[in-house]
Amino acid sequence: MRDCWAKCLGDCDGKQSSEHYISANILGQGPVTVRGLPWCRDEFKTISPANFVRNMLCKRHNEELSPVDDAGGNAWRELQAFAASAKRAASLPKEAKPASMRLQAIDGPRLERWLLKTITNIAYLNDSEGEPPWTPSCEWVELIFGLRTWPDNCGLYLETNLSLGRPLESDSYISARILTYPGTKDPCGGQMKLHDWGLTVSLTPLS
Repeated sequence: MRDCWAKCLGDCDGKQSSEHYISANILGQGPVTVRGLPWCRDEFKTISPANFVRNMLCKRHNEELSPVDDAGGNAWRELQAFAASAKRAASLPKEAKPASMRLQAIDGPRLERWLLKTITNIAYLNDSEGEPPWTPSCEWVELIFGLRTWPDNCGLYLETNLSLGRPLESDSYISARILTYPGTKDPCGGQMKLHDWGLTVSLTPLS
């Protein structure tokens, strides 16, 4: 099958499936405003989440990654809830501050795979600036499907710039960018940001 970035696994079912660039459980129900993809490179376009898709996975591989999508959506919600709780607590007088905070549970290995999957969706067959269209290597695909272990010091990095004095922003703002190997335009991972949180996934150790 031509339009399945996981076809190197050799078990496509031949049925095309529309895949959201970013998991539907994160996009929500309202319209999304997008910029930076080949069809909206230099201008914002507002579309329905149902249309923020592309034919880039077969039905089998799309469905096999559903648990990864669920983990990604859960992680965004939990990180957002943690930031909101911390900011609420910071605004209270000392005597009113809670003695403890709720435990936030995140599936780290699946979040790692989800982030690499999302970066793949954005970069797949992207031929910006006259470069040849990019397709993921089989090693890259196997990492997404949990069929390969990550190289040492590679994988998921989490950072935060949690400013307790700044109000929480709208939960509809997400940014993403592709990381490339030094001196090349070949992707080696990517970064996504939601409010105060930054997630980076890399196939090469970060300095």
